[in-house]
Amino acid sequence: MIDNNLAVFSEGEECSNAWGSFWVFTYQASVLIPKLHSFQDFYFHLQAINGIGLVREKALHKKGIRSLLELENTPFNEDGNLVRVGLEAKDWPFIYNRFPRFMVLAALPRERIAVLDIETSGFGFAMPIFLVGIMTLTPLPQIKLFLARHPAEEAAMLYAVSLELEKKEAVITYNGASFDLPVLKRRAARWELPFQKPLNLDLLPVVRKILGKEVPDCRLKTIEKIVLDYERHLDPASSEIPLIYQKFLLKQEPKLLEEVINHNARDLESLILIWNYLDERENNY
Repeated sequence: MIDNNLAVFSEGEECSNAWGSFWVFTYQASVLIPKLHSFQDFYFHLQAINGIGLVREKALHKKGIRSLLELENTPFNEDGNLVRVGLEAKDWPFIYNRFPRFMVLAALPRERIAVLDIETSGFGFAMPIFLVGIMTLTPLPQIKLFLARHPAEEAAMLYAVSLELEKKEAVITYNGASFDLPVLKRRAARWELPFQKPLNLDLLPVVRKILGKEVPDCRLKTIEKIVLDYERHLDPASSEIPLIYQKFLLKQEPKLLEEVINHNARDLESLILIWNYLDERENNY
């Protein structure tokens, strides 16, 4: 049971569902969303076909074969037909498994994408999630932060998050493939909640590929400082956040979570800025 002395914040509102109550903050985000790329670009990526790598793709180019539509008289026609059917159906899970993830992100309709970041009350998959940040991109970028003011609110908060994410085809994360999504899935299972894992368009592997030799490490704060020329001040380190939440649990004073809430919102905005930077870099090659 939860007592009646949970924090009441000056921003946001208390929400509830069949699982209980939780708090939601809503903000408009001042970020520019990268331009949608042409879906037709997929038809010119021959490496989506089984058996075609970079060397073979170059060899096909020399023969004048540059499109998936031109594979009819090659040994790759059967798989080419399969890929073309997937593209014509706009089967995004199929496309996700055949094409480079960043290419999928570039062409995926913006209304079907969310940006995701979570904060947990400790280290490891078994620790409760207390804050989930979700940014939607249309009609204008908007941030929603879902807060469990007490571990007993986690189920209600996660159920609301699952309803928000089920509307989306994919989520953008930073190291989300190893952390955010597995933790969300495990915590939802803990409460026997439905959780349909979305496609994960994780930016960390793209950063490592494009920037790995240019930066000392690929931590989010490093990329912000060196690539985006942006440095956070008075921002809690990720290792400090569980301790801050523990203090908040004891005192239920909203001010204790102020910087953690700002930290999560800034993480979401940073992912959009990094996406913009990577998109520009890719287009210049």
